[in-house]
Amino acid sequence: MVIAFPPGGPTDIVSRIIAAELSRLLGQQVVVENRPGAGGNLGAEQVARSPADGYTIFYNTSAITIAPALYSKLNYDPQKDFAAVGLAATVPLVLVINPQVPAKNLREFVEWAKTRKGQVNYGSSGSGTITHLAAAQLAKDAGFSATHVPYKGSAPGMLDWQADRCNSWLTRSIQPCP
Repeated sequence: MVIAFPPGGPTDIVSRIIAAELSRLLGQQVVVENRPGAGGNLGAEQVARSPADGYTIFYNTSAITIAPALYSKLNYDPQKDFAAVGLAATVPLVLVINPQVPAKNLREFVEWAKTRKGQVNYGSSGSGTITHLAAAQLAKDAGFSATHVPYKGSAPGMLDWQADRCNSWLTRSIQPCP
């Protein structure tokens, strides 16, 4: 099972649960291989080039449906190179902010962001992913500018969030900052 994102994020966690259950049901080990990068495109490319022998399964996110709209040249065709098996999970998106930002709700955050031209950054699980596009759409619709900071998946972004949660607008920790 090829996962198009790095270990530790929601895609990886859900896929490993599914792989374990598939192993049990099939009576043979399903090995998980993380192939992160390019918003899920590296993993998709690898699976598209794999033999259609039933031994490779691809677990991806909405990124595979978004990619054709964002990239003029893909080394795979999402409609021709893959056959959908089913929806495995839905994962909500959550906006979190630094506790030092004087906003208590989304409206206050938008007003605060509008006064900080060129100073607002947001992290995502990669260029072209739903977390990237949702935040970009929020900024556009709300009328503020924000700089995208892409990660190779949500897990690396969460590591930075934990390491520097007091200095990023993208964080509001449940624990107080040191």
